[in-house]
Amino acid sequence: MIAAHVRSGASVTIGALEKPTASVSEFGVITADDQGRVVNFIEKPRNPEHLFPHQDTVLVSMGIYVFSFQYLVHMLKHDAQLSESAHDFGHDVLPRAAAEGRAYMFAFKDRNTGEPGYWRDVGTVDAYWLAHMELLAANAPINLMDRAWPIYTRSHHYPPAHIVQRSQRGGSLIGNVIVSPGCVLTDTLVSNSVLSPNVRIDESIVEDSVILPGAVIGRGCHIRRAVIDSGVHVPADTRIGGDRVHDEVRFAVTAKHVTLVSHNADYSATPVAAATLSCDEEVVAA
Repeated sequence: MIAAHVRSGASVTIGALEKPTASVSEFGVITADDQGRVVNFIEKPRNPEHLFPHQDTVLVSMGIYVFSFQYLVHMLKHDAQLSESAHDFGHDVLPRAAAEGRAYMFAFKDRNTGEPGYWRDVGTVDAYWLAHMELLAANAPINLMDRAWPIYTRSHHYPPAHIVQRSQRGGSLIGNVIVSPGCVLTDTLVSNSVLSPNVRIDESIVEDSVILPGAVIGRGCHIRRAVIDSGVHVPADTRIGGDRVHDEVRFAVTAKHVTLVSHNADYSATPVAAATLSCDEEVVAA
């Protein structure tokens, strides 16, 4: 993308991806000519199907930009002086760059297939949860194990995950789960979930959930279709995701019934219902 920016002589290059026209009301929509020059940029159009009636797909901004430094400084200084501006890249800076003929787009495609590359916008809880659930599919849209396209991130030196059997009749059942280093699972049933580093789960049931680093789930909990924030300690005998009315009193619940449990959650209205766990219990992943 940087090389393409230099070759084109653009002042700003916008990473672009094809998306179905009907689904782009939450994105910046790009119209470009045959040379890739952006001729129009519309931030979050309300009726994209009416704006582009003859197109099944349109180009949207990925929120990734390459700017020539002096042009960026110029644009920010100019925008800061405009009282009517929202001082936002999508609403103000990029449309102006397009109007000046200074913006180009870079199409993000797989080099081998020509298909759009893997990219997800995770600006909502629902989108964040769904992106994790996609990783668990047999035909996941991105291969985390692909050595030709490694994912670089900050390395933490944690011990291996530990699956503990504490009681004689206990034991853990784990199916379709990504388990990160440092996790300790004791006599636990986990299905269709992503467990981040250093998660602790004690004699509980976790289904269709994303558990963020350092979260601790106490004994006897039943958690379904939830995102548990980093470092949250869920008290024993807590049910999350089974009763929308109770969930909305205690937590944030999305339109698609994904429950977000944060540090300021109120457990005072929690209905007590201890989860019983047995290795003979049938696991059905949604």
